[in-house]
Amino acid sequence: MSQFETIMSLKVATDFMHERLKPEVLILYWLDSSYRISPKVGFEVFDYLNLAVGAHIFGGDEQNLFGQFDDNDQAFFELRYGF
Repeated sequence: MSQFETIMSLKVATDFMHERLKPEVLILYWLDSSYRISPKVGFEVFDYLNLAVGAHIFGGDEQNLFGQFDDNDQAFFELRYGF
């Protein structure tokens, strides 16, 4: 096994509707052919209340870091209340 790993990352994010709708995607790619793609969409309901929904999609060779989670993709929902 190598003593170091090389990871490439790319994050693309923007906003719409006067900065209330915020889509983004984060891509992590290991040069050993494993990856994670994490799309997310957030919405600011009020200045103090934010909702978001997203996922973590894993892939790659089974012996690599994210490849071992290939059949265990995740979905999530966030509710944030600020005060």
